[in-house]
Amino acid sequence: MFLLRNLLRPILILFVVGIIFCGCSTDNIDERKQEKWLQYASLPYDVRSLVDQRTICQGMTSDAVYIAFGEPNENFADLDSKGTYRWIYGEPISAKKPKVFFKEFRKGDKSYLQKCKKDEKDQNIYSRAEIVFSRDRVIQWQLFDKKK
Repeated sequence: MFLLRNLLRPILILFVVGIIFCGCSTDNIDERKQEKWLQYASLPYDVRSLVDQRTICQGMTSDAVYIAFGEPNENFADLDSKGTYRWIYGEPISAKKPKVFFKEFRKGDKSYLQKCKKDEKDQNIYSRAEIVFSRDRVIQWQLFDKKK
């Protein structure tokens, strides 16, 4: 019994520590940067800065969007001559309490889409975003389910 208790204690401690450090984060941008380090390093400085702020704009590659926003909830290949496909992020408000929100803003003549926290005070945030790509570049997005 003494031997069994001495063996189980370190295993239990490692298990608990693993849950604390690995199980808490579902959206880790640093992990995605490491996963796609070559693509991240090759981004121009201004684009890299946007990605670090979980922000995208038209013309960004799918790799930049993936690093900024993570794995999409759904993706659809429209299979047309332009190489168009769509990624959908977030869940409908009706499904359950959303964990991810998006807001759109403008600076100058450019539009940006940012993944934001659910406690954001801005009234114009949405729980779903559909991003459309053509030839691996963002061409547009659409927002759904405005937060009330």
